[in-house]
Amino acid sequence: MTRDSSDRLNRLMTNARRRNVIASPHFGALEGLQGGSDALHALLAELETDGYLAPVERAWEGVRYTYPVPTALGLARLAEGRLFGDT
Repeated sequence: MTRDSSDRLNRLMTNARRRNVIASPHFGALEGLQGGSDALHALLAELETDGYLAPVERAWEGVRYTYPVPTALGLARLAEGRLFGDT
């Protein structure tokens, strides 16, 4: 494969991924969130500090991603149906 064809293939795959993301029913769900992405990152950091979330790292198509998952404590809290700010 030549460099040009490799670059073209990468662009096509990137465009296909972008179309899939935009087509997701969750795309844009956080638009209008007061405080924007900083508020979301602060919330996730607090939930991790309190033991409700833990980071998980995975590789997909040669790229490594880290995303939060609920811990046993977080799942138990969700099962109780209580908000995380409640004591």
